Amino acid sequence: MYMKKWLSLLFLILALAGCNRNKTDYKAEIQGKWICHEINYLFIPSTEFFVMEFRNDNTQFHAQAYDSHLAVGAEWMENSNYTYTVDEDMISLQGTNPLGQSVDLSMKIKRVGFNYLDYQEIKTVIDGQDLTANRIFSLYKMNDIRVEKLVGQWEVFQVINNDSLVALKYKLDFKADKSFDVYYLENDNWEKYELRASSYFIHGDLLISDFIYPPYGESTCFHSCATVSSISNESINCSSLEKFPGSGNLLEKKYRLLRR
Repeated sequence: MYMKKWLSLLFLILALAGCNRNKTDYKAEIQGKWICHEINYLFIPSTEFFVMEFRNDNTQFHAQAYDSHLAVGAEWMENSNYTYTVDEDMISLQGTNPLGQSVDLSMKIKRVGFNYLDYQEIKTVIDGQDLTANRIFSLYKMNDIRVEKLVGQWEVFQVINNDSLVALKYKLDFKADKSFDVYYLENDNWEKYELRASSYFIHGDLLISDFIYPPYGESTCFHSCATVSSISNESINCSSLEKFPGSGNLLEKKYRLLRR
């Protein structure tokens, strides 16, 4: 009888030890930079992608497009004014977004791996307004493109059937300081747009570019996001998901940038 009780206790101890060994360290698993590309398991337009980075010191970096305070349209904004805690599979996050609004979020991790993260929003309160919709967000992780590979002038083409290239008659000149110039082709000459402001950002394989034109009066912020599939010294292949005019469907547009 004594031996049976002892063996039962031993099996219980071993089982508990096994459970502890298999327990997921969610804080460790979510570390790094993540790009959201799906909501409720449906792709979203590239301009609605957002980036979050969980850091080991319990701060979080967040970036996405907000309504511009400088011009009409959306503008990419970034900040790190957030702190978070992790309790098993629950993430709680508080802070202030770039618009100065208070943010209070609760998220439940549904699955996480080396390069994927799905979570469900449990609470979304922005500036005291409850916007919770119980959506599921899907994110992926990738290393950043090296900035030096982008620096220089690139002519932009759209890729259509059978890998044919259609010249869009404009050129981008990426600078090392994360600004860029835009040129357009007129009468076989490249003319430079006079911009109010311009900036580009790199997060994983995501290339974001914003420019404000014209430089005076009522300006418009032109915001774009593209996913880079390959980059070399001579070419960049990328694509973006855009809303098909007149419907809610998404259309993938492919582009190729050639160094000039």
